[in-house]
Amino acid sequence: MTDKIYEASVDKYNRLIDKATDKLNKSVALYVKDFDVDKLGRITKSKANQKLVMNFDRWLRSQLGSSGYDGVLVDFAKDTKPFINKVIDWQATEAGAGVIPIVLKSTDISSIVAMQKIDYSLLDNRITASISSIKEQLYRSMVLGEEWSSATGFIKTSLDKNLQQYTQTYINTSRSLLIQEMEDVSASHISGEHYWEYIGPDDKKTREICVEALNKKVFTDDERQAYIDEHGVRYNCRHIFMQITKEYYEEYSGNEIDK
Repeated sequence: MTDKIYEASVDKYNRLIDKATDKLNKSVALYVKDFDVDKLGRITKSKANQKLVMNFDRWLRSQLGSSGYDGVLVDFAKDTKPFINKVIDWQATEAGAGVIPIVLKSTDISSIVAMQKIDYSLLDNRITASISSIKEQLYRSMVLGEEWSSATGFIKTSLDKNLQQYTQTYINTSRSLLIQEMEDVSASHISGEHYWEYIGPDDKKTREICVEALNKKVFTDDERQAYIDEHGVRYNCRHIFMQITKEYYEEYSGNEIDK
């Protein structure tokens, strides 16, 4: 199913981000070794330290390039259209009975790709903000004479959580929302009521509210909207609503439409 295509895509890019972050952490560890500390292990206000703090954001931004981090995200963005085509091709040839395959016009695809570019620019803004927050904390550590170990620990935590985890959340959520956008745009070309199957993995990472929807399985437009209104869009969600036929909905829901 399309969720398998989704899993393959996000797993690939998440692994690459893991590798890039590991390289980034090693580079940062070497950079912060140059900080001057006093006998108690506290960061001093030396001119050398001031220069290191001043240049930190530009240096770290350059390391995002040399570590491969930026390259992963560029490739992820470039892969948007091939990913769209892969989902369309799968549905056209492999989708089971009851699935209404995604059909998109060229203008639809162009619009969806453009929206993804906006989403990518917002991620870049978040990365820049994360780098600035690390620089600010380094400055405070120097001014307050904090321990070197405390400052470097903060940097690693920020890279792992504020940068790596946020980026991987972006990757996971972006691909899921992309498939959903494809489903919704395709459905918009079909008049009348639409019917949906909630698909995706059911494992130890699956949220309870997603299990609830997986158990219900099929939805009308109104039922889907009620579920979204109650639970909203969840970050890292691996599930989507896939368009199905009325007959498929009736078979699994036990509800006959217009009878």
